[in-house]
Amino acid sequence: MNNVYFENVVQVGKLYLEHVFYEFESEPILFSCADEKKNLYLCLCAEIRYGQRWIVAQCSVETVNAVIEEQIDIASAFLRTSRVIAIDMDMQGHEESRFIETDQIDRLDLPKEGTYLRCDKDKARDYLGNRQREFIVKESKPMTEAGPFRSYSSVVNKIDICMGTNNHGMISAAYLNKFDETVNLTMAIKAEYSIHPKERYNKTTENNAIAKADNDNYLQAA
Repeated sequence: MNNVYFENVVQVGKLYLEHVFYEFESEPILFSCADEKKNLYLCLCAEIRYGQRWIVAQCSVETVNAVIEEQIDIASAFLRTSRVIAIDMDMQGHEESRFIETDQIDRLDLPKEGTYLRCDKDKARDYLGNRQREFIVKESKPMTEAGPFRSYSSVVNKIDICMGTNNHGMISAAYLNKFDETVNLTMAIKAEYSIHPKERYNKTTENNAIAKADNDNYLQAA
């Protein structure tokens, strides 16, 4: 990640711009960012006249998906968290940030109730789908010295949670297509790396015993 948008956010550090949902005169108004650990944040530019002010909320993929699909309005995405981060930048570019309890947010900094996201839905869905595919591939790497392999079932559970649903609660065909290749890859990895070391040792020992018996038979026949 190299597209730093905020330099020094309180208790977070740098935030990197990921996707712009809505902009005004080339200025991002509603957009998403990620920290060094790829945690997701929804960001809203609340002031652009005398300096700039943003309201930033760490959120889940489900929340962002709900905003994209207009299942919740924009303000609700920020009000459903216990606190948000307010970031202010003066005309000289000096940046300051602080936490604000949700019930202390100036409601003038948020869109009016009932204001829903208007954006390129296809691009927004592609962004969210690609983000989750990268996450699942990362979570599905083979077993290393750092720790055990994550089971295929746990990966499938992550897919169920992350892919998003349509208005009828069904996983969309578009998301299924995007994740099909990843699921197949995960199954292949699971098949190769899920054998317990003890089972591998026993299997190897059995094979050696069979080979020794065959060799003894050959010697007797000779």
